[in-house]
Amino acid sequence: MKKLSFLVLSIVMSLPSNAAITQANMSPSTNGSYVFSCYGETGPISLQLSLYPDFSRATTATMKQTTENRLRHTMTLMPANLTSGRYYWRVINFATGSYAPAKDKWTYFDFTGTAKENIPDLTLKDETVHDTFKPDTDTDIDITSLWLRSFNLKNNIFKSIDHPNSNKAETCETYNHGAVVRDGTIYISRGSLSTSGWVLDKTRVWLERYDLKTGKEHKLLLVRTPGGGDYPSKEVMPWIREDADGTVYFTTSRLNNGAPRRVTLYTVELDGITTATDEVTAREIKTLTLPEGFDQGGFFTVDGSIASGEYTLWSIPENSYVDTEATDFTVHRWNIKGSSVKHSKASMPDIKWLTPDLNHFNGFGMPRVYPVNDEYFYMHTGRTAPSEATMSVMLCRFIDGAECEVVSSFDDSGATVPATAHGSAGLSMFEIAGNKLIAYGVAKEKDNTVMQIVATPTYISNFKEHKTVWRLCDDKGMSTNAFQGCDVKYLPGTTDGEGGMLLLYAPNAALGLYKVDVDSRSTGITTTEADTPAGVRYSAGSIIADREIDGFTMYDLGGHIVASHTGRGTHFDISDTAPGCYIIKITGCRTAVKILVTR
Repeated sequence: MKKLSFLVLSIVMSLPSNAAITQANMSPSTNGSYVFSCYGETGPISLQLSLYPDFSRATTATMKQTTENRLRHTMTLMPANLTSGRYYWRVINFATGSYAPAKDKWTYFDFTGTAKENIPDLTLKDETVHDTFKPDTDTDIDITSLWLRSFNLKNNIFKSIDHPNSNKAETCETYNHGAVVRDGTIYISRGSLSTSGWVLDKTRVWLERYDLKTGKEHKLLLVRTPGGGDYPSKEVMPWIREDADGTVYFTTSRLNNGAPRRVTLYTVELDGITTATDEVTAREIKTLTLPEGFDQGGFFTVDGSIASGEYTLWSIPENSYVDTEATDFTVHRWNIKGSSVKHSKASMPDIKWLTPDLNHFNGFGMPRVYPVNDEYFYMHTGRTAPSEATMSVMLCRFIDGAECEVVSSFDDSGATVPATAHGSAGLSMFEIAGNKLIAYGVAKEKDNTVMQIVATPTYISNFKEHKTVWRLCDDKGMSTNAFQGCDVKYLPGTTDGEGGMLLLYAPNAALGLYKVDVDSRSTGITTTEADTPAGVRYSAGSIIADREIDGFTMYDLGGHIVASHTGRGTHFDISDTAPGCYIIKITGCRTAVKILVTR
C-alpha cells in the first residue's frame, strides 16, 4: 500500500455528515504540491488521504492551525511526502466527528509523488531450522516456511487497531481477532473492542484478506449487519472463529454493565467470495440475555455445530484483575439445543498462583476459553496494557455451580511452559497425521515472542506429558508488540498422504504459512490402485464407496479426526457425525476427497 512517509497508518470508516467543518478546499500549488485548508472548528483537525473511495484504509496527518484565525487549518502536501497515485481526501475532527466535504462529494486527485514506495518483501521466510517431529519410529513430520510477514522482519501485516478514528489509534491495538481460510484466501477480522471505538460509524465489520499462497494483501471485505443496520452500540466487536463443521461466526456482546445485557451470535458465509467482492451480509443466529454480574464479555467461543442447532457457548467476563488479590473469576457455559438454553457457571480458584511473576497489581485480564469438550477447557489471557503480565496456559475442568479444577498449568510443565510473562495470548488445538498438537505464544526475550507447538497424548493430558515439537519464528521472533494473540490452523491437503499447510496468525505480530510434509513408512503407497481412489459419497447417514475399500479416516476442516472405520466394505455408518464439511482419506490411498454431511 502507498503511504505518506510522515503519516500514521490507521483504518478508517465512512462517517456521518456534520456541518461544523466548512469550506474544505484542495488546490494545486507550485512544484507539484497541493494545499488543503478548512474552516469551522478549533481542532485538532486532520487530513486523510486514501487509495480507496470508502476510506477503508487511510493515511492521517494533523493540519496546522493558522495564527491569525484559530478556526482555520491548512496543510501543504509535497511530492516528497507521498508516492504517486489517485487519492481521495477529506478533513476530519476526531473529537467531534465532524468532517468535510460531505460523503457524497468525496473526490480524488491524481498525485505525482517522489517518495519511495513502501512495498514489503513478501518473499521473506522463517529462517528457523525446524527439527523433524518423530511421533513414532515409522513417521517423520517436517515443516518448512513458505512465507512470513512479521514486524521483526519489517514486512509486517497491518496492526489490529481499536479507536481508529481517534488520536489514540497508535496505542489502542486490540486482541480479539481470529483468522479463517476459504478458497485460497485468509480472512482476518478487524473489529474493535467496542463498536463505540469506531466513534463515527458503528455499522461495519471489516475482514482483511490475504492470499494464502503468497501473503499478498487484497482489499478489505465489508460485513454488514442483517438488514444493513447498526451493530449494537457499546458492544464488543467480533472475534472471528469457526465451529466444529467450519461455519464462520462472530459475536457482539455488551461491553459494560447495563441494559440490554446480551450477546448475539452471527455467522457469515465466505464460500464463493472472490477478491472483487466488496461486501457480504451477516446472519443473526441467536441472542442470549447475559446473567447479572457478567460485565465485560468480549470472547465467546462455540463448541459444536451451529447448523445442527445443538452447541455450547463459553465465555469469561473480562473485568477481572490479574493480581495477588484476584478473586471471583467465573466461567460461563450455555448449552443450546434449538430454543432451549441451559446456563451454568463455575468459579475459578484464586488466580494468584496461575503465573509465577505476579505482583500486587498487574491490571485487567483478557481471558479466553478454549473448550476441549463439555467438561474440560483451556484458559489463557492477555494484557490490557504494555506493562502488564499475562497468565500462562492452563487446563481446567468445569464443575457446574462449584469451583473449577485446575488440571495442569506451568507449575508441573517443567520448561515446556516458560514462567516468564509474555505478550502472546491464545491457544490453538489441531491434529496432524493423527497427532494432537497445541500452539501458544512463549517469550523469546523481553517482550519478544515466538509460537510454540507441543504434542500431547490427549487434549486433557497433564502438561508433564507435553513435548515441544517446533518453535515458529524462533530466529528473530514475531514481534515486540505487547498485544498479540494466537491462531494456528492446520489445513490438511487433499493429496500426498497426511501433508498440508500450517497457518500462523498473531495479531499485531505475524502472519505466515508453513508446508507440512508427512513421511509414514509403515503405510507407504506402492500400488497403482492408490493413485486411482474409489469414489465416495455421503447418503442418509453413511459413507458409500463405489468399490470395496479398507476403511477411511474422516477429518473436520481444522484437521481433527471425527470418525474412522477399518475393515473392508462399501457402506460405513457415520450417522452420529454433525452436519458440515469434512475431508475423507481412504486407507491406503494417496488422494483425499471432501464431502458434505447433511441431516
